[in-house]
Amino acid sequence: MKKLYIYEHCPYSVKATMVARARNIDMQICYLQADDTTTAMQLVGKSTVPILAKNQNIAMAQSLDIAAYFCKRAKMPLDHGDYLTPASKWVETYLPTFLRLTLPRWPQLALPEFGTPNAIAHYSDKKEALLGATFADILAHSDEDITTMDRALDELSWLDAPDEISWADVAIFPFLRNLTVVKGLHTPEHIQHYVHQVATMSNIRTFTDFAV
Repeated sequence: MKKLYIYEHCPYSVKATMVARARNIDMQICYLQADDTTTAMQLVGKSTVPILAKNQNIAMAQSLDIAAYFCKRAKMPLDHGDYLTPASKWVETYLPTFLRLTLPRWPQLALPEFGTPNAIAHYSDKKEALLGATFADILAHSDEDITTMDRALDELSWLDAPDEISWADVAIFPFLRNLTVVKGLHTPEHIQHYVHQVATMSNIRTFTDFAV
């Protein structure tokens, strides 16, 4: 059986997972520990997720390549969707704010990739270096980032809940889903409906009940 190695908090892992489930791909979900660099190196030669292990000898990385492979296997391509370009641009524009809001919060949740203190420490050290500040300092200034993201969410007036998942949803849903971990965001009602709809279609949980 194929194995998809992911982190639950990773938006790129969500991209691959949502397409796999939309196309009824038979596979096993495997959660890597955040400090496990050995498995990824053995499979694809670099530390990354998601990774699809097709068999013992063949594996592939890159979320969109994996998603496209699932569509090809199912012989059911995804539509581009009506808002692929604005969705991709929105994510690119607000990615720095998104990272500051979400990355410091994940270790506070009991996610499968944080199964040991070493996994949490490894993740925290790596992401604090990426953000250039400690998680404590970033969280202390969350109000500023929440204000920025509130304005960003207001820009998504064109976003509608789909009847079927498209590449546009693959572009934006993982990021909107991850924002459910942030307590205090004023997410417009139509976006809440969108996230719920796509999460249900994809069998992917959100974090509204665990927001911090």
